[in-house]
Amino acid sequence: GDYFFHILMFLPWAFFSGVFKMKKIYWVLIGLLFAAGSEGLQYLLPWRAFNVNDLLANMLGILLGSSLLFLFKIRQKS
Repeated sequence: GDYFFHILMFLPWAFFSGVFKMKKIYWVLIGLLFAAGSEGLQYLLPWRAFNVNDLLANMLGILLGSSLLFLFKIRQKS
C-alpha cells in the first residue's frame, strides 16, 4: 500500500511538462533525478529512513505518468 501512494504522488509529474517549455525527455530525466533526490535526502535525515523500494516506486510513478501522458496525446491526435 505504501508503494502505491509513492507511485501516485509522482504520477502527475509528467502532466506539468506543458507548463515548462522543454523537451519531454529532459522533463522525464529531471523527474527521475527529483524522485531519486527526494528519497536520497531521507538518507541524510536521522528521523527518516532510506528505502530502495520507495525509490523505485517514486521512479515508477514518473515513468508511468509519462507513459500515460504519451498515450493520452497519441489518442488525442487520432
